[in-house]
Amino acid sequence: MIRIQFNPPSLVRTAAYLWIFSILLQFQGPAQALGQESDETQAAQSVNKIVFHSGVTYANVGQIDLQLNLAEPLDRHRLRPAILCIHGGGFRAGNRESYDSLIRKLAQQGYVALTVTYRLSPQHPFPAAVHDVKAAVRWLRANAEQFHIDPDRIGVTGQSAGGHLAQFLAVSADVDSLEGEQGNLDQSSAVRCCVNFYGTSDLTKSYGKSVDAAEVLPLWLGGDLSTHRAQHILASPLNWVTPSAAPTLLIHGTEDPYVNIEQAVFMHARLQAVNVDVEFLKIDGAGHGFKGQQKLQADQAMLRFFTTHLKDTAVQQAADAKVPKPEELDSDPSKSANGILLTEQTLTFGEGQSSPAETIESASWLTGNYSGDGFGGTIEECWGPHSSGSMLGTFRLVNDGALNFSEFFILEEHEGSLRLRLKHFDKEFDGWEDKDKFVEFPLVRIEKGKLFFKGLTYVKENDGNVTVYLAMRRKDGTFNQVTLPLKRTN
Repeated sequence: MIRIQFNPPSLVRTAAYLWIFSILLQFQGPAQALGQESDETQAAQSVNKIVFHSGVTYANVGQIDLQLNLAEPLDRHRLRPAILCIHGGGFRAGNRESYDSLIRKLAQQGYVALTVTYRLSPQHPFPAAVHDVKAAVRWLRANAEQFHIDPDRIGVTGQSAGGHLAQFLAVSADVDSLEGEQGNLDQSSAVRCCVNFYGTSDLTKSYGKSVDAAEVLPLWLGGDLSTHRAQHILASPLNWVTPSAAPTLLIHGTEDPYVNIEQAVFMHARLQAVNVDVEFLKIDGAGHGFKGQQKLQADQAMLRFFTTHLKDTAVQQAADAKVPKPEELDSDPSKSANGILLTEQTLTFGEGQSSPAETIESASWLTGNYSGDGFGGTIEECWGPHSSGSMLGTFRLVNDGALNFSEFFILEEHEGSLRLRLKHFDKEFDGWEDKDKFVEFPLVRIEKGKLFFKGLTYVKENDGNVTVYLAMRRKDGTFNQVTLPLKRTN
């Protein structure tokens, strides 16, 4: 029996929206086995600028050889990013060859792309498939020099069961209990980003929402919820999310009968809550798989996302130039006490700056009940009147009529100024932070009708409504702003 220990992560409330760019897909040419490319074959393929390798063994499990197909650009003058593609099939079917056309397209776009065989149920239940795809990532790093791969730029994508496994890679980097024992254990299985096409996130919520969950999941997990609930929990990527999870693009059809779109809603909200870059593309009217314009829309979003997170330095620098950089609020250095811009509407402390002297009366205008759209659902935020130097508040996110998570605030006088502290709770009212821990936002600046906490701003609008601005730090040190307009309901 494999024992996997799960510790609920400490989470931070935030969200991120990224812009969607269009990149057209192109089809690619013939396949060729590794080590057997003749001069004539390479000359013919140079027209299409890819080389295709088939049937490469990446790991051995007992008598089983786990193999992959790999497509790479012919140009090897610089290190290239890599993308692992994981096929679907309900954890019990499918084959790597179904993604041969995709990896050729990705190679045409400048990636080293591969599609892998992994062990299937019922002969090989969870976590065998997770072990296998992690071994595939480790194989990439171990062979990075041979294929001119940048080991720090590895992405992953998959559809359905493959999307589930791709998401698992994105949220469980280097978790020893999930690594398995096959192949290149000295390498990391971490990925830099993930594109998840309609994969499940919480298997305990699949029953009754999927036409075949009652058939598929017991085969992979050894039984249904009544007998194997623990396995369902451990096999759900949602339960492994931490702030170190990889940036993720979720793509899901609104009419999917096999994997309900709420599975993407769950993952989207959880990743946002822990300050991870995440995008959510809903394909209106689409089922389990895309065709025509729906497929073009999804594929363009996938390529744009991979370009943003995996492309070479010149492209990355061009993308970074579009993201707001920290700059001083005033050009006059003597005004640094006013704070330094993180984004257009959020601040942090200037050098040597401390929180300004303020009392709770300065924030009394915030009292009231508010609601609005955000995080893939409906936001409800309430603030009570101030008393004894503090104000209490609550926040909750509702998706499809069900509570997703909630927060409890205290805005209080502290050391002559103000600070906002909060705790998160899941829908079962289990706290995300440790018992004595809070997420804290000290006051940076205050104006009439505006509260600038560090990375969090509340603005009172003329009609009495409130707009909340959040600053999210990217891994490159820049910041992205999220805007949440809230309407007063009382």
